[in-house]
Amino acid sequence: MGLDKCRVCLTGAAPINSDVLKFFGILNIPVLEVYGMSESTGPQTVCYNIPDNRQCLGFKIGSCGPSMPGVETLVLHDPKRDPPGHGELCYRGRHIMMGYMGDWNKSLDAIDKDGWLHSGDVGKVDDDGMIYITGRIKELIITKGGENIAPVPVEEMIKSLLPGVSNFVMIGDKRHFCSALVTLKLKPNPDLTFTNELDTAALKISPECKTIEQAMNDKTWNSYIQKGIDKYNSEMAVSQAQKIQKFVILSTDFSVPGGELGPTLKLKRGEVAKIYGDIIEKIYSSSAE
Repeated sequence: MGLDKCRVCLTGAAPINSDVLKFFGILNIPVLEVYGMSESTGPQTVCYNIPDNRQCLGFKIGSCGPSMPGVETLVLHDPKRDPPGHGELCYRGRHIMMGYMGDWNKSLDAIDKDGWLHSGDVGKVDDDGMIYITGRIKELIITKGGENIAPVPVEEMIKSLLPGVSNFVMIGDKRHFCSALVTLKLKPNPDLTFTNELDTAALKISPECKTIEQAMNDKTWNSYIQKGIDKYNSEMAVSQAQKIQKFVILSTDFSVPGGELGPTLKLKRGEVAKIYGDIIEKIYSSSAE
């Protein structure tokens, strides 16, 4: 693979699927996660790997690792927003910026009077000091009933149940129930957009379906997705408000040219809501909200 001379493999900037980490792990190539912000001069936490040391607690799949030596991490819990043990991740140390040049008010919003830099990320710290990112404050879904839901963990759980699905986006802000937009795995074009042809695991769900148009109207495909959602709703959802009530299969996958993903392939949740606004409204207009 050309990685035989690589001494350390690191990943950052965007969340990485645990299946990717497991794949490289099988090849005895540990890929270590790094987490931080430009405002914290780069990393705040970093995984580390000590070969042949079974007591090493610096690497867990799904974690960004422990805080680096010499820096502090605070989990700022908001009981109105966060589940127990979760909160906004805040940093403090000599690596924190002095402020935004020429924008004192923005600087005061970012760094509080005690010197803590507020990341805007929601996370938790386990008993071994390993840090996990569970969502973004700006991405939180606040239902019409007032419950705060971090969509990313829910989306990752459901995607793990549905290998043929590429993206699963939870919808429900200011709504009475949560729904989802679903994209399937498609063959890519050279320009980073997608064809209408199903690819990889998506071809195994319903042998008669070769294109996205066929899958959208296929009973087997719809049953496959519904079964995954039902399993999440019955075994994994922590409240009634977090259950997915409806879903729609979209006619293409998300891409940078399409506007749904940013340069680092992060989901642009606000843009998705705008691009597919009509479809979202149809989901809720057909229900007694």
